[in-house]
Amino acid sequence: MRSLADLLLTGWHRLLEEAADSYAAWVARAGPLARLLERGRRGVLRRASRLATELGLPFPWSEDLLWRADLSEVRLVLRKPGCPACRYLAEATARAFFWFLMEGYGEGEWIDRLIRAGGFCPRHMWQLADSGLAYRITYIVQYLSQDLRRRLATLGAALARGDRAAAARARAALVHTEPCPMCTSLRRDLNWQIAKIVRCLRDPELAALYAASDGFCWPHFQLAVAQAAGPVLRLLAETQRARLAAVAGDAPGAASPPAQRATALLSGWRFQPAREREHGEWVALESA
Repeated sequence: MRSLADLLLTGWHRLLEEAADSYAAWVARAGPLARLLERGRRGVLRRASRLATELGLPFPWSEDLLWRADLSEVRLVLRKPGCPACRYLAEATARAFFWFLMEGYGEGEWIDRLIRAGGFCPRHMWQLADSGLAYRITYIVQYLSQDLRRRLATLGAALARGDRAAAARARAALVHTEPCPMCTSLRRDLNWQIAKIVRCLRDPELAALYAASDGFCWPHFQLAVAQAAGPVLRLLAETQRARLAAVAGDAPGAASPPAQRATALLSGWRFQPAREREHGEWVALESA
C-alpha cells in the first residue's frame, strides 16, 4: 500500500504536468506575439537561472520548471501526425512572414539584409508574391530593383572605361551575395527546435511517444542525429531504420505505403503549403 504522502506527491506531480500541458497548448494556439514573448521569457529565465547558480544565489524559477514546460511542448508535437520539425518549420515560416508583411518590409534592417542578399530565395520570393499584398510587394520589388540596376550600372561604367579592377569589384558585388535572410532566420529557429526535441527525448515517456510517432523525416533526422548521443542517438537510429524498412516494404508484413507518405519520410512533410502563404494563420496547422 502506498502511503498518503506518496499519493499526494503523485497527484501533485500529475497536476503540475497537466498545468504545463495546458499552458503549452495555449502557447501553441496563441497569436504570434504570445509565442515570441514566451520564447523570450524562457531564454531570459534560463540565463538568469544559470547566472544565479554560478553566483550561488537563490532563483525563484528553477530549471525543473523550464524542463517541464519543454517536455509539455514536445509532448504535444509528438502526438500530432507528421515530422515535428516540418510542422514547426511551416508554423515558423507563416509566423515570420506575418511579422515581415506587417512591419518588417519597411524597416531599415530588413531592407539592408534583402539588398545584400539580392532578395529572398525563389521559394520565399514566390511566397511573398502569393500574399496578395500589392503595396508591400511593390515596395520591396522597387528597392531591390533599384539596387540591382545600380550595381549593373557600376559594372557597365567600369567595362566602358576599361577599368579591369573596378569591373572585377562590380562583378563580385553582383555574384557574391548573402544567403536569403528568411532562410537564415528559419534555419536558426529550426536548429533550436530540433535541439529541444532531442534534449527532451532523454525522458522515457517522450522516447516511447517518439517511437510510436511519425518521427523525423530524413532531412531533419540528419540534423537531429548531429546533436544526439547515447540512448537518444540509438532511439533515433533504430526508429528511423524501422520506418525506412516500412517504406521500402522490407518490414515483416508491411504493405506498400502510399506514395505521399513515403515521399514525406524521405523528403519532408508539406503540411498544407497553401496555408503557409496566408501570412500568419498557422493555427490551421494544429488540426492537420
